[in-house]
Amino acid sequence: MAPKLVVTAQGQDFDANTLQKWKDEGFDVSYLALNGPRHGDGHGLQHLADAFEFGETYAIVGQSSPRVRL
Repeated sequence: MAPKLVVTAQGQDFDANTLQKWKDEGFDVSYLALNGPRHGDGHGLQHLADAFEFGETYAIVGQSSPRVRL
């Protein structure tokens, strides 16, 4: 099973080339758009753990601007 990678940023879109590079490296990549006031950003992140199984390998990467290339 591929390790999971969740990329988060404010905005509905993220650089598709960056996401594809992670996929090419063998990661199961998803994007979580964080919208709304800054103090509420963690709400969506708190529920991510519910989707993961015990012992599963994953990473969460936060990006301050969806237009910045990694």
